Amino acid sequence: MAGLDVWGKIGQLVLPTNAQMGGKALSPTYNPQQSDQAIGAPETNMHLRDLLSERTTEEDNDLIQTLMQYDPDVGAAVGAYLTLSNTPMRYIARTPEGEIDTDAIDKISQLLVQISYPVDYQAGFTPDRTIKTRNQAFRYMLLKRGAVSAEMVLDQAYGLLDIRNIDTGTLEWYEKQNGFLTPVQKVDSDEVDLNIPTFFYSSHRQDPGSPYSKSMFISVINTVYARLQIINDLYNIMQVTGYPRMDIKVLEETLTKHLPDEHKRDPKKRDDYVRRQISTITASFSQIRADQPVVHTDSVEVKTLNTPNGSVGIDIRPVIEVLNAQNQAALKSVATVLGRGESGVNTASVEAQIFSMQAAEINEPLGALWSNLLTFALRLSGSTSYVEVYFDKPEMRPPNELEPALVQRQSRLRKDLSDGLITDDEYHWQMYNRPKPSSAPDLSGTGFDNPKASNEGDASTATTNTPQKDQPNSRQRAQTRSSDKSAKSNSVK
Repeated sequence: MAGLDVWGKIGQLVLPTNAQMGGKALSPTYNPQQSDQAIGAPETNMHLRDLLSERTTEEDNDLIQTLMQYDPDVGAAVGAYLTLSNTPMRYIARTPEGEIDTDAIDKISQLLVQISYPVDYQAGFTPDRTIKTRNQAFRYMLLKRGAVSAEMVLDQAYGLLDIRNIDTGTLEWYEKQNGFLTPVQKVDSDEVDLNIPTFFYSSHRQDPGSPYSKSMFISVINTVYARLQIINDLYNIMQVTGYPRMDIKVLEETLTKHLPDEHKRDPKKRDDYVRRQISTITASFSQIRADQPVVHTDSVEVKTLNTPNGSVGIDIRPVIEVLNAQNQAALKSVATVLGRGESGVNTASVEAQIFSMQAAEINEPLGALWSNLLTFALRLSGSTSYVEVYFDKPEMRPPNELEPALVQRQSRLRKDLSDGLITDDEYHWQMYNRPKPSSAPDLSGTGFDNPKASNEGDASTATTNTPQKDQPNSRQRAQTRSSDKSAKSNSVK
């Protein structure tokens, strides 16, 4: 009997009675201790910083944030991932039995419009809140931290006001019970308990042995700084041996000929006189470039060191190539993205395909986050349906090359629709990412795509494959199947 009680609870929803109104978590730019002050603008001389010295003092999360902005390789990889993964977001609502719930889809559409565009224009300035902008921020946070988190901001009537993006680098986790993690947000001395139903978290390839996520670019830190060290050393070598330099030889015998008589018999005065003359000559030649003409007396001999025919003495290319390969591997990117593609290389290769698949997986944590968030928002309205959020796959081919594949897909789906294997809503959703319009006929299971129906002489076949007025449509058949399964009805508490 205990087993029957467990099965009887399946499908029941227990909604919170004390959800936080107005939100609790702090946004990445909000500081409650300085809320009356302007947000500090980023420094404009950060490009002059010594990245090598920061490696020994900064944490890895802070280093990744810096490299994403100032390192060319990391910045190129981030830009490529953000561009390739920037595909439209799709969503579908289903009943507990798996049928498409068009009413729930309409509710979700209204919620997304509500949080995307302002409705109260008396509130003052409203930043861009569209779904595309929100997803761009989520993707950037995912690449920087390895995870994304958000909080639903509700009003007094449990209506969805906003979705607040939370920096996962400010989260701390507790496991007071075995297998149950609870998050806390810490910003300076403030601590906010986020063990609330309106907080959602999703990670990308997180280590299961730790609740803390890391950026997928974390392994590039050592190779980037090793490359910086070698490049700095190369600059120093080039300054010493690579550029032309002037070698000035002062003839001491000529200088001493002009030595005053009172100094000739005193060695100390003689040395002081020579040093003063050398200092004067050095000051005269210090402002002259090595490629400029020089006019001098016979007391000075001038020649050029490190002529263009000279060499540095070390071939740095193999070392740089090794570091470039390590950077590419650590960034999970391809040579073409980092500007190292060779001429004649086919970029639409297995390498590019893997990179496209990795960019597609960037959207999976976002889809999981939106699915849980929108499902909770939908169930606050009393619905027992759930929401599936997904993104279009990144595609490097132009649309005209994809057209034959789309035609083949449509032909296959039309055959399944004709045979009744899928419903009308499922067909329209897979083809057009929307439910069936009310003006479209119900064709599921009618056999309209049967080649025999085109035979004018076979009247019986044509009659069989023609939809009848009293024939139930696909939605009615789905509702019938749903009612047959409703022995264990869903209830909302």
